[in-house]
Amino acid sequence: MNDVTDTLAKLINPFTQATILAACLIMIIGGLLVFYYRLKDQKQKWRLEYNQVLGTIFFFPTLIVLAVYLQLSKDAVIAILAAFLGSLFTKAVGQGTPTPEETPQEPERSSTPRA
Repeated sequence: MNDVTDTLAKLINPFTQATILAACLIMIIGGLLVFYYRLKDQKQKWRLEYNQVLGTIFFFPTLIVLAVYLQLSKDAVIAILAAFLGSLFTKAVGQGTPTPEETPQEPERSSTPRA
């Protein structure tokens, strides 16, 4: 496995490697800083949605690195991205589509007073 990694690393010149690494680090550090300052301003306890935010912050740079170094096709990258976003939005909405709860209907009251 190391031979494959070494061969792929040689195919990409050092300037491109440094650029990819710098872009991914900027995305991670920037995402964490934005997350930290928004969390600090809200002064709330930890919520489950924050796990999704942190996962998203680390997912995109990881996908970029994997796509470049493993030379994934565009279709594979799109499929991975679509699966991630589908999972993210499904968890954000809940366990399926919410259905409106049925409320008991009260009998209609007439507007005229009864004698």
